[in-house]
Amino acid sequence: MNWEKFSLDFTLFLFNVFSVVAVFNIIEPFLPKNTATVTINSERIYVNIGWLWVFFCTLALVLLINILLLDRRRVLHIILGIFVGSLILLNTYTFPALVAIVSSFNNEGIKAAQKYIPHIAAVVGTLIGMVLLKLYNKIFA
Repeated sequence: MNWEKFSLDFTLFLFNVFSVVAVFNIIEPFLPKNTATVTINSERIYVNIGWLWVFFCTLALVLLINILLLDRRRVLHIILGIFVGSLILLNTYTFPALVAIVSSFNNEGIKAAQKYIPHIAAVVGTLIGMVLLKLYNKIFA
């Protein structure tokens, strides 16, 4: 592997990491913070819908930037950058204080899954981005 190829791949990776974080932090203050409740087997699971909406809009915008401006053929580097950027954003997923207090008393069973909702969103969003990018490359080859 020559130095120019490695440099291009690493630059593409870093661009995607920083673009996910930057676009998220730019859009996040403008959208409301909503918390929704999902009931499964009489257990209430709280979901920060506002954060999920901003997160998926961020992934869509970064994917659009990659398709329009960058080398969209390097799917692995783009997807790894998006995934690492998504992992950096996981600690911004928060609940209102009342929800955090109420849900801290009972964290067993299906209720424990509410901690992993942003992790699932990061994996699913990255996989959807990979499929869309590969599909776009296949259609417009």
